[in-house]
Order: sequence, then structure tokens, then C-alpha cells
Amino acid sequence: MSDSSQIIVDVEASEADAAKLGQRILQHLIAEKIVEAAESDSILGDTPGHRPGPGAAAVVTGSMKMPMRLATNGLAVHVGRQVFHTGGNGVELSCGACRATFDPGGAYFDAVTAWHNGDENVTFACPACKHSARLTAWDGPFAFGFGALGLELWNWPPLKPQFVSSIAQLLGHRVVLVHCHL
Repeated sequence: MSDSSQIIVDVEASEADAAKLGQRILQHLIAEKIVEAAESDSILGDTPGHRPGPGAAAVVTGSMKMPMRLATNGLAVHVGRQVFHTGGNGVELSCGACRATFDPGGAYFDAVTAWHNGDENVTFACPACKHSARLTAWDGPFAFGFGALGLELWNWPPLKPQFVSSIAQLLGHRVVLVHCHL
């Protein structure tokens, strides 16, 4: 079996504010019993995560019983400038100008590297119509997220759009949802 995650990326949080915002959201999720307060080895990597709590069922779609008890099944709070990628899903973007959906190719990854290295204003152009936009503005079926704060939920059923919107509201920032498959 493979693992997947959904990552709610705050695309507007500064690196200076990310830790404080991440802690505030984590405390909210614990208070609402969406995740457990205790840290555990519920996520991939060396840092601990937080398993789903009894309130998690209210924020996911479908009929899967929550909380689940898989080995990898928890919330990770990532702080620091990061490219939140889609893993084995690849990259597929949609142009807001011409509506073309495409695999962006090498120029996109050059722009991703430039953003990761600190260029906030790097742009990328649609290969179909040549419309150019900031890298962080591109969206699509399998788009990357760029930010200093990400809430990664490992092996959870699909998140309700209202839940993602409520996180954005609590943060006071625009968020994107990244789907990663390993």
C-alpha cells in the first residue's frame, strides 16, 4: 500500500510568522478534537505528528470511519520556506487565461528552483498562450504549493472544502490544497 497526503499550504504567511500561525492552528485543531494533543510517530519522517481525533470525521468526506488507525495517519505541521509537491501525481497546471491544462515541463522546474532559492517574483508562462503569471499564482489538477506553512494530513479521506476554507479564515490568508501521492 502507498501513502498519500493532503497539504493545506498558507501561501501568504511570512517565514517570521509561520511558526506562530502553525501553533495557533494546531491548538485549534486539538481544541476541536480534530487531532489528538499527544504527539506520535503517525507521520512519515523523523518528527512526531498528531493522530486524528474523534472530531476528524466532521472535516472529511465519504464514509470512511474516523479516526483511522493506520501506521501513517496523522497531521504534520511544516514551518519554513518549502515547495509542497505532488509526489507521484506529477504536475498538471491549468492556465487561467486560455484554460489549457498541461504538464509544465522543465521551465516550470527552473522557476520552482528560483522560488525555493528566494525569488518571490519569479514567473512562469503558459506553453499554449504564453500568458505569464507569478509562479505562486498557478493552479491546476496537480499544482505545487509554495509557502512557509503547511498542514499535511497523511492518509486522511478527502477534506471537505468548508474545512479548508475555515483554515484559511483562521489564518487570515489564502491557502491552496496540494494532493501528494508517494
